[in-house]
Amino acid sequence: MPVFSDALLVVLAISAMVEDLSEVHRWTAHYYLIYLWLAVPIASAILLYQKVFDRPLAAFSQCVVLGSLIAIALLAGFTGYLPAQINDLSSETYRRFVLLHGFILPGLLVFGQCLWLWFAWPCGQTLSKQGLER
Repeated sequence: MPVFSDALLVVLAISAMVEDLSEVHRWTAHYYLIYLWLAVPIASAILLYQKVFDRPLAAFSQCVVLGSLIAIALLAGFTGYLPAQINDLSSETYRRFVLLHGFILPGLLVFGQCLWLWFAWPCGQTLSKQGLER
């Protein structure tokens, strides 16, 4: 999950900086949201199945982080479309939407993914310690 998600975030960041790639930015954001919408329930179900009895608080917190990624991605999508839909925006309101859409919400998405990886990745364990080597 993280590699594809990170690749989509990199494409989103690059396409946001280049003026000619606005359609790439729009469609990559749609793909990212669809990807999260499909991957988060599967990841949550696997996570709860594997860890709910061993570490229930950690499993629940990982599901909350994954759910918040969907919410933040939806909010980022809404803030990307709102300034174009509202005609009577002052320059200060427009700058706030740009700040929210361009810096704050993407930063929260990256932070949420890093937090999920920190929760999900077993620190200091090798494959033989996890029981994956047979």
